[in-house]
Amino acid sequence: MSNLDIVHTGFAIKKNGRIHLMHASSKKSAVEISELPLADYLKANKTQSGYRVSRFAKSAIQAYTPVFKK
Repeated sequence: MSNLDIVHTGFAIKKNGRIHLMHASSKKSAVEISELPLADYLKANKTQSGYRVSRFAKSAIQAYTPVFKK
């Protein structure tokens, strides 16, 4: 995609001791955690450049209260 600095965004999530990407998948039309670790995910998606990956602050995770409860 020309003239775009960022083509995708997501959150860094630790899974099985590795960092993965939690993101909204356009292919699956759903939020998912990548099957591949983040480094491998980025290597596999060479046509896309410009990712923004954030991580949750520990205080935000501890303060999180789900909106919907079962």
